Amino acid sequence: MHTITGDRDPRTNPAGLGARVVVLFAAGALLVGLAAPAVTAQGAEPSGTSDPSGTSDPSGTSDPSESLDATSAFAHGSALEGQAVLRLEAQPGRHDEAGASFEAPNGAATLRLDANADARGQIRVNGRTVGAATAALARGEGEVDLSDAVEAGTNELEVRLVRGRADVSVDHPVLVDAEPAEAGVDPDALAAIDDTLAEYAGREEDSLFAGAVALVAHEGQVVHESAVGDAEAFARGEDVVEPIDESRAMTTDTVFDQASITKVAATTAAVMQLVEEGVLDLDDPLSAHLDRFDGAKGDITLRQMLTHRSGLRPWQPTWMHGTGADEVLDYLADLDPQAAPGESYAYSDLGFMLLAAVVESATDIPFDEHVRERVHEPLGMADTRYLPAEDGGPFAATSHGNPYEHGMVEHEWPYAIIGDVDPGDFDGWREYTLAGEVNDGNAWYGWEGVAGHAGLFATARDLARFGQTMLNEGGYGDATLAGPDTVEAFLDTPFDAGQAHGFQTGELSGGGYGHGGFTGTEFAFDPEHDLVVVLLTNRQHRGTERPWDLHPIDIYPAITPAWNDVQGHALEAVGAEG
Repeated sequence: MHTITGDRDPRTNPAGLGARVVVLFAAGALLVGLAAPAVTAQGAEPSGTSDPSGTSDPSGTSDPSESLDATSAFAHGSALEGQAVLRLEAQPGRHDEAGASFEAPNGAATLRLDANADARGQIRVNGRTVGAATAALARGEGEVDLSDAVEAGTNELEVRLVRGRADVSVDHPVLVDAEPAEAGVDPDALAAIDDTLAEYAGREEDSLFAGAVALVAHEGQVVHESAVGDAEAFARGEDVVEPIDESRAMTTDTVFDQASITKVAATTAAVMQLVEEGVLDLDDPLSAHLDRFDGAKGDITLRQMLTHRSGLRPWQPTWMHGTGADEVLDYLADLDPQAAPGESYAYSDLGFMLLAAVVESATDIPFDEHVRERVHEPLGMADTRYLPAEDGGPFAATSHGNPYEHGMVEHEWPYAIIGDVDPGDFDGWREYTLAGEVNDGNAWYGWEGVAGHAGLFATARDLARFGQTMLNEGGYGDATLAGPDTVEAFLDTPFDAGQAHGFQTGELSGGGYGHGGFTGTEFAFDPEHDLVVVLLTNRQHRGTERPWDLHPIDIYPAITPAWNDVQGHALEAVGAEG
């Protein structure tokens, strides 16, 4: 198990894959499937034998030499997405056949069809005809539950088309709920998670947080999801934080301020998708997308920002210099870097602010709208969004204003503040308990709630969906975020051990990936053990006497002990060693 030595937010820590897609053209069919090492057309007729008239077709053999990403099928006319996508067309007097392997890690799968009116044929899974799928083919469209036809693990799809045209797909695996014992995991180890959280949660001075939500998913099955403590239990008084008379209980559907998990669940995900689509390249210079950045800053690449090798400063109070994207970008364009691009590692909020601005420039769509419409909604992350207060909730309350950032500026800790800045010069400090408003000062005051480094809100279940997307090598359900090759590239560590593109490495058993957030959030996925673990807390909210003039380091407790314990119990439950 990876042991975290401290928070990975720049405000507290200044130090800062599998199956491949194969495309075959068999008797006029485009075959896209996941296989290892290769997909072959199942039962394809030899050349010249599929025409009942006896006319030979010399093009009837398969050519496995071409390989494309899963999304490349769309260039050939398919409107369907999934881990396996078949496109077939039966020419007059000839039938067409194609097949592919697909994964059903939890013993469930969904098949989709899009065919013209005269399409007829047969669909088989693991050698058996699926009547509902064949009937849907005759109707021209449909969504078919394959749970009764598939086995947990690898399955085989075969489609034989005797007339018409048809696209057939199998969705990427999605999360399903399961009892631990039935899923083959240790119920006692999972039950220990609740005991751990109950130990750390509370209103007492030595409590790590007021409340928390934990989730564990293994092989596409949610085997543990629980909530403890309070979502809101304190309020800001005149001088101290005081307990409220009627607390609000934590529930599994509580929405949390994800803080720096925004960097991966929003910004990295958006960049990954645009790299897959060819809109962005990891080695694009910043100046190619934001022309106000020139010289050495303009030479910084997207890869360097994603891996915190940009040379940009970790943190500055941007809101003390301007509000709104244009003013903040002008300030960042004028701010001297602390190192040459690529020279050294320094975890930087500023780099991820700029990555979101790059996405917005490349798409000409506001960043929050882009990630919601192109990333989160397609992946089923319905409770994930920026600026959620108007249509979201219930929320986990966080801080009582921004005493931490106030102290960072006042004490110039842990970073020197560039320029003559006095926290008393800013008259916009919030003086109330935050719930549904992003805690991060730069995100709220500077970027007006929408930023690439912080600002995203989500539930534990939605983060688990994102983790499952990564375990699926880029897709979830009938949506594809990126292909396996792009996902693999983003999980690479090109410069520093422990730092992939956006994602931190070394989580869970040591081979996992994830990220944490300053508000007390943690998220990790482990491809080796097909495991997703989420822990969301409101560690900023607890406390009975918290004077505003404390040094920042004394304000909030670290949740490291709880996160390490939760990871350990999850690994034990699935029989893995940490």
